[in-house]
This record gives sequence, structure tokens and C-alpha cells, in this order.
Amino acid sequence: MQEQGVPSDAFPKSLDGVLLLSTYGSPINDGLSVLHSVVSDRAKALDGDAATISDDEDIWLAPPWDAASTALTDAALALGAPSWANSADRDILMQAWKSAYA
Repeated sequence: MQEQGVPSDAFPKSLDGVLLLSTYGSPINDGLSVLHSVVSDRAKALDGDAATISDDEDIWLAPPWDAASTALTDAALALGAPSWANSADRDILMQAWKSAYA
């Protein structure tokens, strides 16, 4: 993101679970939110309540749905916003997708 002029302190160190990055927005618009919604809906349709884990504040996808969602969102970023990552970073983002579908 520094290549696009985004200050390094603009985001928290861990971006786990982030779907929209501050006021800068997502580099693929609503794509990450749509992917998350589709995976969540499918997970709930197939596994019901077992598809999610919750505590008093948050609800998140349970395995293996969490890994599926991560693989899809990483691939979406690598393919949908290639200018946001160098070639090596795009390869890292594509690893889970390639291991499942290549």
C-alpha cells in the first residue's frame, strides 16, 4: 500500500478479517464484502449454526469456511487489484487458491 502513497501508520498492524480499509476503501470496491456475504450465506445454508463461531461481540466463520473465505478474498485482491501488490506478494495471495484449484 505504500506504493500507492498510503501512510504505513494508516492501518493496524494486523488486518485479519478486514473487509474495508478505513476511508481509502477497498481496492476492489465492494468485492470483498460480496465474497464474504456469499461464503457466509452458503456456509449457513449447508452447515447451519455450525458454520459460525460467536462470542458476546462478534460472529465469524468456523473452519473450513474461514479458510475458504480467506482463500477467495486473497485471490480477489491478487487478481482484482494487481497494482496494489508486487509480483511476489500476488503469488503469496494466490497460494491458497492455487493449492486448492491448480
